[in-house]
Amino acid sequence: MRVIRGQEEIDSGGAHHAYGPVQVVSQFSSYRQVKLHTHETLGVGPIDLPEQVLETDAWWLAFGDELLEPLRAEVERRAHIPEPAYEGRVPTSARSSNSSDSAPRLIRFP
Repeated sequence: MRVIRGQEEIDSGGAHHAYGPVQVVSQFSSYRQVKLHTHETLGVGPIDLPEQVLETDAWWLAFGDELLEPLRAEVERRAHIPEPAYEGRVPTSARSSNSSDSAPRLIRFP
């Protein structure tokens, strides 16, 4: 994303809020062939397509260092916790409608 111009900008509480026109550029570099209904991967391959540019309006939020430093310290602290005590997983009470077990599901973050 490239900011063309910030029309409205506000700095408050260590964060920068802004609104204005932006340019979003995307380009696909590969494809995946999937089987209908089962979504089984049948193959993958490279493709050579031009960039696609979308011009739109956006709102964005940028955090200052005074807000990010405590978060960076927490990430650094958790990076030293051995597996499987911490694997970037967060418990949630979400259940599928046909779930009969009582164990909480886990959402994995990349």
